[in-house]
Amino acid sequence: MPNLHGVGANRNIGKKSFEDNKELLLRTIEERGDFDVAFVIASSSGGTGSSFAPLLIQAMKERYKYNVYGIIVLPFREEGSIYLQNSIFCLKDIMDGNGDGTIIVDNQYLKHLGKDIKKCL
Repeated sequence: MPNLHGVGANRNIGKKSFEDNKELLLRTIEERGDFDVAFVIASSSGGTGSSFAPLLIQAMKERYKYNVYGIIVLPFREEGSIYLQNSIFCLKDIMDGNGDGTIIVDNQYLKHLGKDIKKCL
């Protein structure tokens, strides 16, 4: 891909970027070998992860025979409304797709458990 700095929380740009680079991404996965299962791990708050994750899961399920699961990280509540909105759309797209399952990681809850971000890690 031409730029590795993300898409500025814009899911539409992220979706177009995925479609423009879909074959490159899938070819890169194929070059890694044959799998029994795959996990797509992404943040749901920004534009890149929230737009790529559902599309990548869908593309992998269409092309490969193995199970594909999403591990989706939710944003902190204080990150702002655009990031919460991206998460909602991302999760909806994943739920509407054909993945084999989704694990949701709640940053806010992990932060609450650790009291500060360093203790959460």
